[in-house]
Amino acid sequence: MINPVHRLATRRRRPLRPLLLLIALVSAAGWSQENLLTRAAEALRQGDAQTARDLFADAADRGDPVGAYGMGVLLFQGQGVARDPEGSTEWFRRAAEQGYPPAQFNLGNAYLHGRGVAEDPGSAERWWREAARSGYVRAQFNLGTLLLQETDDAERQEQGIAWLRAAAEQGFPMARDKLDAVGEPVRFEVIAIEPQREPLRSEARLLTFRPDSFTIQLFSGRHADSAGRFIERHGLMGRALRFRFRGRDSMWTGVVFGRYDSREEARSVIDGLKPELRELGPWPRPLSEVQQQIRAARADG
Repeated sequence: MINPVHRLATRRRRPLRPLLLLIALVSAAGWSQENLLTRAAEALRQGDAQTARDLFADAADRGDPVGAYGMGVLLFQGQGVARDPEGSTEWFRRAAEQGYPPAQFNLGNAYLHGRGVAEDPGSAERWWREAARSGYVRAQFNLGTLLLQETDDAERQEQGIAWLRAAAEQGFPMARDKLDAVGEPVRFEVIAIEPQREPLRSEARLLTFRPDSFTIQLFSGRHADSAGRFIERHGLMGRALRFRFRGRDSMWTGVVFGRYDSREEARSVIDGLKPELRELGPWPRPLSEVQQQIRAARADG
């Protein structure tokens, strides 16, 4: 039998198009440098590239990744300085290594297109994944596109669909269009139930969630089909997610429910679960732990 994810991904297979390149003065979640970005962007709008350069250079000298990112933008665009793709990429690397998502995204683009570095799709994937995990929507789109179109491997295709869904759920229209092209809905809750795509599909979705958020563990079982029966029995189809993890002596399957910003939020949801679920003793879990278990199980084969 042909795996359905193979079928949906190859039905509209096209050569990988050049992916979206964002070179703009933008902020990202978790970084409070709006004032620097605003002042530099305003200087550029007024044609004063030198002031923007001075602002970014001063910030970069103080170890600010936003300053390093801004220097990369100016060197790429040739604003106030000569265009220097190699220098631009090095500034993006400096900011990316400090965890700044827009820089990670642009460094990934540099590797994809061989801009200032040797062309290396693997490194592009690595840096897009770093930015995508922090919720950076354009990196989620690029990563999803690359994974979906590069291979017939079911696991990586499910990852690609999951990252495109993550971008689409943030309202990114190009991600919605790509999902539509392969017959995948934006909302996970309305997917068709295809047991042969589990747990790869659920695991792929879990890996797109921010690792600093939480989920609720509902169930663990030695047999994969027991997780499916649990989900069906409690009416959790399309809402609960299953994943494999290594137990003491064999592979187990866990079932989790929801994504929450804090442990307290997860606990409040547990209080509102149906009595038959509360009686099972569900508990909040950091998604970082679940993701680590998924990766470990995959490494074990």
